[in-house]
Amino acid sequence: MPAGQLWGESDAYQTQDRIRAKLNRPAAHVACIGRAGEVQIPYALILCDHGRVAGRTGMGAVMGSKNLKAIAVHGLGEIPIVERDSFNELRSSTNRSLRTDVVSTGMRDFGTASASDMFDYFGMMPKQYFTRGELTNIERISGPSMNETILSGVSTCHGCVIACGRKVRLADGVERKGPEYETLIGLGPNLGSTDMDAITRIGELCDRYGMDTISLANTIGLAFLMYEQGYLDDAACGGPLRWGDLEAVERLVHQTVRREGLGALLADGALALARTYGDWELAVQVKGLEAPYHDPRGATGVALSYATSPRGACHNQSHYYMVEIGQTMEEIGVELFERRAGAEKAGNVARHQDWLTIQNSLVLCIFANVEHETIRRLLNHATGWDYSLQELLESGERGWNLKRLINTRLGFTAEHDSLPASFLQPLEDGPSAGFEIPFDEMIQTYYAARGWDPATGVPERATLKRLGLDELGL
Repeated sequence: MPAGQLWGESDAYQTQDRIRAKLNRPAAHVACIGRAGEVQIPYALILCDHGRVAGRTGMGAVMGSKNLKAIAVHGLGEIPIVERDSFNELRSSTNRSLRTDVVSTGMRDFGTASASDMFDYFGMMPKQYFTRGELTNIERISGPSMNETILSGVSTCHGCVIACGRKVRLADGVERKGPEYETLIGLGPNLGSTDMDAITRIGELCDRYGMDTISLANTIGLAFLMYEQGYLDDAACGGPLRWGDLEAVERLVHQTVRREGLGALLADGALALARTYGDWELAVQVKGLEAPYHDPRGATGVALSYATSPRGACHNQSHYYMVEIGQTMEEIGVELFERRAGAEKAGNVARHQDWLTIQNSLVLCIFANVEHETIRRLLNHATGWDYSLQELLESGERGWNLKRLINTRLGFTAEHDSLPASFLQPLEDGPSAGFEIPFDEMIQTYYAARGWDPATGVPERATLKRLGLDELGL
């Protein structure tokens, strides 16, 4: 149907409500964009089910480019499952186990920020655009702190027993979505702030506009750093940019979606902003995608996850930071290495990426700490297939290599498997002070573990043949 009454006039939350009312379907699920998607900001997101988002890589801009404001879905049909009784029995027992799982308990009690204190302790939480290891009052930014100050309830995806979503109530008395870890850190310590209330308000503003808080906070953080270093002045920024000034941040959010003032540059992302001022290495990004808020100087496996991800610096292609704090996967050979270990963990990272390729393909939540054998059995019960665990892993490896071939044909080379300059410089303070990531050795060992050419990073012919991809070789 025409979206004329929504386009330009309705934010992402309002759009969902208005479409459900128009359809007279209160239970309809609506995936939509906000103003950022309409004007095709490269990191515009798709928002659905009130505040759940597909945030990374600008899929909202793709919808906007097609003049597509929203898609509404409502149905009562039954999902076909081949071995329904066996599937339901195993699903029920798995959910019962998840209720008492230690990861689930932490997520339910404290949300995705449940490990924020630990990340800070290990030097994995960035401050002031990845330039600092310490920040005053950092204890205010955590899941427990949210519980003690603004938490009003929890929320959950459909049928989930974990319930990691947060509901919060600020001074205005309105109950709203609470910030996830990435939003909390990106709009908080990354910008030099520990003001939970302001972070929550700006996070909601980003949702309403339909902008990815990871990329936006990263790009604004770069602007703050460039102001500090003299690349930007008051005239260019519409006033000073001081670490911790979230009023300035809120002003820049509005300017970005309107492409006004400095916002016209922020709207194109961190790499474009840095290039405009002649120093692209200032941008903390990989393959053009702004880095999320897990500093690899505190856990080196994250460095390989960012550098080799097919879509750039992404914490969802391999959330290896969880392995670094003890969530190993012995069933598939993902073991625990010391957080600052180097090349010896390269094969571990590759195997973790292979499994996450499967997990993402099955649309499984990465917070659901389910045994791999259980996932295999659930898949086989649902489909009638007979995958072994090793066959599943090989499918993940095949998918990872297929994406590598696609990227290679699009012009990506081994040079793009790199880290931003900031990550290769040791911090002066904090738990990671003085530590340098042995990245060159790590990436070469990773290529060897993958069976990729050490000079080009292209999968070798023998690797492609083993995976049944030899006809796609370059």
